[in-house]
Amino acid sequence: MSEPECRSQKVALKKHQVKDMIFKHYGLTVHSIKKIRGILKILMDKGIYSFKNAEELPDLDFVVRCLRVIRQNGFPFIPQLVPTVTGETKVSFEGESYYLDQWIEGDELPAGKNNEDLLGKALASFHRASQRIIIGSNSTRNGYGKRHAFLLDGNIKLHNWLQKGTLVTDFDKQALRFLTYRCWLAYSYIKDVPAHPQTVIPALCHGSPHHENILVDSRNNIWFIDFESLVYAERMLDVAQLIHYYGYPFEWDSAVVHRLLNSYQRHHGTPISKAEVRYFLSYLAFPRRLYNAMNKHFDNEASSDKHDKKLKKLIEQEYAKERFLSTYPL
Repeated sequence: MSEPECRSQKVALKKHQVKDMIFKHYGLTVHSIKKIRGILKILMDKGIYSFKNAEELPDLDFVVRCLRVIRQNGFPFIPQLVPTVTGETKVSFEGESYYLDQWIEGDELPAGKNNEDLLGKALASFHRASQRIIIGSNSTRNGYGKRHAFLLDGNIKLHNWLQKGTLVTDFDKQALRFLTYRCWLAYSYIKDVPAHPQTVIPALCHGSPHHENILVDSRNNIWFIDFESLVYAERMLDVAQLIHYYGYPFEWDSAVVHRLLNSYQRHHGTPISKAEVRYFLSYLAFPRRLYNAMNKHFDNEASSDKHDKKLKKLIEQEYAKERFLSTYPL
């Protein structure tokens, strides 16, 4: 199953450049460097760290402050950033920025129908610890109450592409029909729910809780890593994304999905409201990854083979949800 890669964090520097940078800015001696999915795992005299590209994290200072508050509020299972010797959060080299944080020794959670409680508890605990963090309405990291507008914008784009009449392949036509249907379905789920209802709880969401961003350590603790997509939104955003990745291997077995939902609300302490169920279904029906992939495919005259394959794979995965979504009529 495809997932967001760590493309924004990949480091293309040579090992000797990394060693020199770390010694200069952090005062640490590097013993070994290993590249894993583009991220550098670095063994140093004071432990193991990860060295990442920060180009897509211009607000890294803000993200670090948020994560510090989350740890203080009782959720410690997130990596800690390592400041430079002068207290900075990142360093620059040849026009690009980088940062150093704690390497989490853990494994991806293995597929199995006994992990719903563990995952539900971890996400609920993360949301409880982040719930009091409020982000300004004009911030690019504030998506709360903006779901309706996002879907309407997506619908306009889809209709514009349809009107152009430049679809050249059968896949283009089929894809647009499917995307238009799903965007309409996602909007229909929430069209009668106000944008800021009291029964829809906001939270600072991880934003991308897929299986590569969730690790389990030797003590069975669930860790969340990589917070580039951190966003203030309806808490159901994270729940839907988590279930998207967890439900797929089980062919969208309703019993598995409901066990995870029940675990989440039990450990969160606040039941999932009827309005939140509508948001959950909306986020499942038309996730942002689908929106991003359709833009790269249809809004780019030089759409690459890679983008085309990505959209095809995503749509194939989305078809697998149909049976599950059909059990929730509008």
